Formats: sequence, structure tokens, C-alpha cells
Amino acid sequence: MSVVALSPCLGTTEQQPITRDQVLQKYPRLISHMICESLGYFSPLCAANALAHHISGKPFFCEWYSHICSCRSKGNFDHAEVLKVGADVVQSAVEQRNRHKGFMSDYQQALTLVMAERQQRGCTEGMLASWF
Repeated sequence: MSVVALSPCLGTTEQQPITRDQVLQKYPRLISHMICESLGYFSPLCAANALAHHISGKPFFCEWYSHICSCRSKGNFDHAEVLKVGADVVQSAVEQRNRHKGFMSDYQQALTLVMAERQQRGCTEGMLASWF
């Protein structure tokens, strides 16, 4: 899978943007890598939501993305910068996928949780984001 294939608006229309649940079913491995990349900021549902926003070309405002914006000397809710952060996170999740091992970035543990969420919707909803 290439990052280009997940560029905003590919495979979506204005009438039917991709949903968090569709993304969860279609991209479980990428979602798992996004969780690892976030070092615990993202839960399975939050990562799926962030990816759905990215694919739909919409900014995803969350604590982690806002923090990255502020580190880039931008406003925490700068629309254009949050879009860039979302794209950077997806790209980094793909490029760094072979390094997602160990404390707070264990791919196998993240994938286990994503697959559990796919099997039984809502089973990870009450978890804190820094679960591993």
C-alpha cells in the first residue's frame, strides 16, 4: 500500500466520505502502525477516526496533532497545519513500520487491539489511549 493511495479524497465523494468504521475494517494494519507512531496517544477508534479524516481531506483535531502544531510554532488549531500533521503521521506510520517494537510502540499488541475492536465493536472504547 502506498501513502499516495490514501491521499485525501481518493475513493471518496462529497456525498459519502469514508467513515471511521469503514477505515477500521479496511486498514487494520495501518491503524495499528498509527497507534505505535503516536506512542499511546491513539486508541484503535481514535486512530481509525484520524485516518478517516485524512482520507476525506478533513483536519482531525486532537491533543497529539495540536501538540505537534504548537511544536511547529503554529496555532494549536491551525486548519492547514493540522491537515499537514495528519498527512505526516500517516506517512511516518508507513515509513517507520519496521521500527514499531517495544515499549509504547509494540505493533503486535496494537494489532491485537485493533482486531479485537473489529470483532466486537466498542470493546476498546473505555481504554485509556496509553494502554501499552
